[in-house]
Parts: sequence; C-alpha cells; structure tokens
Amino acid sequence: MLLSYISSLFLLCFYSFMVVSAASIPVTRDPDSGMITRTDYVDLASRGNSNSVVVYTDFEKDDAALEAAEAANDAAKAKKIHDKMAKAWKKQADSIAKLDEKQRKQYEKELAKATAIDARVQAANNVFNAWIARLNQ
Repeated sequence: MLLSYISSLFLLCFYSFMVVSAASIPVTRDPDSGMITRTDYVDLASRGNSNSVVVYTDFEKDDAALEAAEAANDAAKAKKIHDKMAKAWKKQADSIAKLDEKQRKQYEKELAKATAIDARVQAANNVFNAWIARLNQ
C-alpha cells in the first residue's frame, strides 16, 4: 500500500514536472526582437524579400537632375523633379510604416500567446504548490 502510494506520488510529481517544463518554453518578450531595424530595409529589399517594402533607389539620379534644373533656373522642371522625389519618399515611408504595423500586430499576437502560456504555467505551479503544502501538513 505504501509503495503504491509512493509510486503514485512519484508519477504525479514527474508528470507535473513534465507539464510545467513543456509549458515554460522561454519566450522572448523584448519588443524589438524579430523586428527589422530601419537600417535593414535596404538589405531586405536587396535580398528580394521586399514585397511590402519600397526602396527609393533613384535618389542620386533624381537629385543630380534637380541640381541641374536649379542651376539652369528651370523652375518648372525643378518643381516636377521635386514633386517626383517627394512622392517617392512618401511611398517608401508608407511602405515602411505598413511593415512596422504588420510586425507590431504580429508581436502583439505572439505576446498574447506567451502571456496565456505563462498564466497556465502559473496556475499549474499554484496547484502543484498547494498540493505539496497539503502533503507537508
């Protein structure tokens, strides 16, 4: 009888430990983890993974054309080039903002999952600690 009780107690502790260990896989909660930093956007585009990132690559050419138009005092051409550059910069900024928003939503989703797992682990730990406290009485 005592051996059966000890064996059952050991199995219960072992299974509880396994459940708690499996549920407590470390989850990084750093808000910057997995995020693409602003300096990596050009690298991301150069790798071909830029389906949602627009990189303004013609800046040097447009800037040289703008300087040439300003040097020639051609206000209409300079305004046209300036508007083109402003539109390209806005398009790039909008694509970066869209990617940031997408990543923020993904982070919040993963954080919610990690928080739920943490709550389950804490609940299991509380039950286990209460059970150990009852055994020690």
